Amino acid sequence: MPLPPELAEFLPEFQSEVREQLRQLENGLLTIEDEVNNQELLKQLMRSIHTIKGSARMMGFMHIGTLAHAMEDVMILFKGDQMLSTPATVDVLLAGIDLIRLMVGQDSDAEIDISNLVEQLRAVEVAVVSEALLTSAEPSRPPDPSTASSEASDQMRVSAARLDELLRLMGELVLIGQQIELLQDQAVTHTNQVRSLNRLPQTDGDATQTYKTLYRSAENLRRDVAHIARELTTTREALEHEVIELRLVPVAEVFVMLPRAVRDLARQTGKDVQLTITGEDTRIDRRILQALNEPLIHIIRNAVDHGLETPAERTAAGKPTAGHLTIEAYRCGAQVCIKISDDGRGISPDKVRQAAMQKGLITPQVAAALDDQAVLDLVYMSGITPAPHITASPRRVQMFR
Repeated sequence: MPLPPELAEFLPEFQSEVREQLRQLENGLLTIEDEVNNQELLKQLMRSIHTIKGSARMMGFMHIGTLAHAMEDVMILFKGDQMLSTPATVDVLLAGIDLIRLMVGQDSDAEIDISNLVEQLRAVEVAVVSEALLTSAEPSRPPDPSTASSEASDQMRVSAARLDELLRLMGELVLIGQQIELLQDQAVTHTNQVRSLNRLPQTDGDATQTYKTLYRSAENLRRDVAHIARELTTTREALEHEVIELRLVPVAEVFVMLPRAVRDLARQTGKDVQLTITGEDTRIDRRILQALNEPLIHIIRNAVDHGLETPAERTAAGKPTAGHLTIEAYRCGAQVCIKISDDGRGISPDKVRQAAMQKGLITPQVAAALDDQAVLDLVYMSGITPAPHITASPRRVQMFR
């Protein structure tokens, strides 16, 4: 059922607010999983889920309100120290976030079935505090993290200070325009005076004096026009700079989804992964940032799935049980660089050689002649992967150097 007209006009604002609260809630749950006693963070999470519940009910999204209420009941148990924040419990709450994110992108949530997830949340709420029972509540499969960017819209948050600066620059342009109109009037006056001199005798002394006066006036007019032209150029460049700055957003808008993606991939592959992100404040054009989402998820999948070893393999190799994945964003002159690295075993040149020969891309003789670096460069060819079978990281993004 579509929203009534009196509510439909508030839908974009409602969607924007709920998505922002969901981002905060998701990040907080990933943090509190390791900081169970962080009561201040828990209060923030409670405020976020309560805001979502209230806003949804006011807008008539009753399914969202019901689901948010069930999630709130579970989180209250955290607050009362009646239950530990286990990965299985967080999984259920994250599944709730995913389902709300899906519903809020529609004009109505009536067609979405929330009963299964609500039952899981109720089971967690009433269950005996034990890890075995908590892990028995299998959450709904979360959506592919690479699709999270679909909620991104053309709406942007702009600071009041930046809007004030744009308004100031627009005001200056208006004043400059008025000054140019005044100079145009003066130019018309001078033109009429020159025309009137053409009707006077050339020996007339008054005409000579008038010519001198017009010359000085014209010279002043030329200087004024040149000065205003410079002001106009300066203001235009400043306005252009501000507009460009409005297009720049911190990479945190995409990086904020990565901890969830890494956590899900780690649980799917049975690996322990510690994620470090730096440079979240680095700014980049919004259109470019949105296009980066899928390649970033793809590279992170490869790092977790193929690069990092299992805890047992790392222990056997004398490494810490948890693998370390680092994502960095930083300025490279006029460009922005994003670097993803891990402390895993890396790509095996022998496996790449074998994969390239199986694909018929190189002969055994060529494979034997290539050094390891040249062999590693083969992964940039379509279809080349050292993995023996399709895993959590299917090749969906072509790699380029």
